[in-house]
Amino acid sequence: MDRIDADNWSAKDVARLLALVESEKRYYQDILTMFPVPAAVVARDLSFLSVNREFRKRFLAHLPEESAHRAVDVLHATVIREHIVPAFDRATSAHNAAITVLDEKGVAGSWMLDAIPLPDVHHDSPRETLLVLRSVVQGDSGLARVLDQSSTVVWKLDPATGEIEFGNQAAYRVFGLGVFKNWTRRVHPDDERRVSWVYEAVTESGKEASVEYRLQRPDQSTVWVADHIVPVHKQGAKTELLHVVTTLQADRRASTADMVQAREMAASARLARQVAHEFNNLWMIVNGYAEVLEDRADAESRASLEEIARAARRGMETTRQLLEFARPPAAHVLAFDLHKELPTWDLDADLHLPPGVAPVSADPERLNTALVSLIEFARERSGVDLRLRIDTVRDTRLSDFAAGAAVGPVVVLRLGPIPNIQPSTVDHWCEPFFTETEKVVPIGLAATYMQLRQMGAAIRLQPGPNQDGTFLISLPLARLPEPAKPKPVEPVPAHAPGSRETVLVTDSEESIRALVGRVLEKEGYRVLMAATAADAALSLQNEPQPVTLLITDIQLDDARGQELAGRLRVSLPDLRVLFISSLVDDPAFLIGELPPGEGFLQKPFTIASLSSMVRTVLDSPKN
Repeated sequence: MDRIDADNWSAKDVARLLALVESEKRYYQDILTMFPVPAAVVARDLSFLSVNREFRKRFLAHLPEESAHRAVDVLHATVIREHIVPAFDRATSAHNAAITVLDEKGVAGSWMLDAIPLPDVHHDSPRETLLVLRSVVQGDSGLARVLDQSSTVVWKLDPATGEIEFGNQAAYRVFGLGVFKNWTRRVHPDDERRVSWVYEAVTESGKEASVEYRLQRPDQSTVWVADHIVPVHKQGAKTELLHVVTTLQADRRASTADMVQAREMAASARLARQVAHEFNNLWMIVNGYAEVLEDRADAESRASLEEIARAARRGMETTRQLLEFARPPAAHVLAFDLHKELPTWDLDADLHLPPGVAPVSADPERLNTALVSLIEFARERSGVDLRLRIDTVRDTRLSDFAAGAAVGPVVVLRLGPIPNIQPSTVDHWCEPFFTETEKVVPIGLAATYMQLRQMGAAIRLQPGPNQDGTFLISLPLARLPEPAKPKPVEPVPAHAPGSRETVLVTDSEESIRALVGRVLEKEGYRVLMAATAADAALSLQNEPQPVTLLITDIQLDDARGQELAGRLRVSLPDLRVLFISSLVDDPAFLIGELPPGEGFLQKPFTIASLSSMVRTVLDSPKN
């Protein structure tokens, strides 16, 4: 193999190979990081999506780091108009364009610009363009060095002999030094026939193609890779050479598996949501009437009613788990110091926290609950009172290591060791009702997994030696807020004894309306009832006494509870509202961020909690 041939490649050849990498920013970032020359990826609005160290050092050092930089901050308007805009509008590359650029000291320098539109399989025109700047004194001789320092595998294949004519340093690392005479021996035996067929098809048809397969590395390990193959041939002649870009697919395959798992869990969550909604109403009716009858029953009947109530409470707990899986309690995300909060949580774990702060963005209450669930999971697997270790480390995520997870600086919280980790555990631990035995188990860690994802965190179970594992929770890095000034506490008016307030109960479920009305009438309230929003408005037309409180389900047959409250407040501006429901889309209800005079009670609720919440809403400050 003649490596000197690489120095004779034109900028267009190298840029074409680099542009073959699929349009995912994680790959471009890897390439840009390794470039020894200034390079950047610019978006259609001329903002920089990614720049490497050389580009930042030479052209952006004098600009504020916190500002969003654009191509107009560095390049002259003529350069943008003649070389970059055509890359987007006509997908036209510019190669070896002579330009003048001011460096960080304001000194003009002569540079050669390559502007290459990056392919986008989802759009007719490119949305990103790769910019590579080379000093005039460097010329094209530095391009081989660019390829050698790239972490992406780039190589040339002679289709006639099957030998690799050129490979950069990354190709040596992936394929091995002795493979260039017969590279196909590195292909997994189960994939060799399929890969050979694709390469033959590219050679015969003269068209580009991609193939994904397993590669056996020199250290005997196996990794998934993807080859993008481009034939090089003269006009009307057969293919003379194949240019290939090989990218490792481990992250992508893991990400794809996460996405498939997320879709399956979402479908299960929708089913669980509807089932839980129906059971919530049923359990509340059973438990509520059991409480009502218990006061007037004899001793023998009271014992039977207690058994009914106990079964109902068991059903309510199972329904609550289904609801947490279908729609985890809303995360109240805020910025806080993880190192400061962890020691205050009752985790019974061995903390090994590095010095300094760890500002993260998360819901501390839900994160505390999640860690407790993970610790209980580990102890159940060990069968002993296991003391786990918790430590943290800062990291930067350049790729979507989990579907939907944020890219950028994170704090990784590590919890372990988790004993007895099998391959099935790694793949399915966060699925509902997962078990490795025939025993029926509760919903498990599915709600914990979804709750962490809801607050912007990512979690995965990493297997380790001796069948042990470690939970890795990646939390977005945040900026801690300034200390807030204490707000003055408003006095809460006391309830006037003996007052007979009027309450309007609106719910499409007749049994629930009757139960709520019966409880409130027994406590001295005057109760009106309606099944729909239209019935509620009609019941107030001939009502001489103003309604003080509206109790309404969030989802009525003909309107939402918020809409009904808004209509009634036109004529009753001081109306208080208590929303009840088991299906909640607005997180404001679950985290208590409601305006004065409003409250929320999640079904199923007990008679005691209903009475307490009604009084709390009625005694709250006016709107």
